[in-house]
Amino acid sequence: MGLGVVFLYVFMTEVTDRWRGVFQLYGEVTLKEEIVITPEHLAEEKMNLLKKKRSLTSIMANNGSMYEQSQTGVCEYLNACAKESGVRFESLVPVESSLSDIIKEIGFTITSHARYHHVGELLNKIEIGPVLVRVKKVEMSAALEGSPELAVTIEGSAYMIAGR
Repeated sequence: MGLGVVFLYVFMTEVTDRWRGVFQLYGEVTLKEEIVITPEHLAEEKMNLLKKKRSLTSIMANNGSMYEQSQTGVCEYLNACAKESGVRFESLVPVESSLSDIIKEIGFTITSHARYHHVGELLNKIEIGPVLVRVKKVEMSAALEGSPELAVTIEGSAYMIAGR
């Protein structure tokens, strides 16, 4: 009886743990075999991604079609947003830096004096309009003691299709 208990104990602690490990490894190997990608599959996936890239590029170009795909177009767009939201720029400084052959990034810095709600409306119009814009930094401080206006500096980037 004692020998049977020892055998059962050894079997349950040693043998079953090893078999469990073997089955886990077998499952991992089987999963990795399913994940292996063939060169044909990669070529097909690359073609699908290029199609998506072309369609997204055309969508991006058409959405901003009201504005020229250049620094001038970005300035016109930002000025139109400011006019609609009741903000007057003191300065608008564009800075161009290219991201890739297809998309260019046009940085800008805006300084202005405006009321808080007008600034919020301007930021909203800039970010949801037809030109893809990312606001990176907003600084606001009281323009004068007791004045409802704020001194505002906005830094951001607009993204345009290169070569258009």
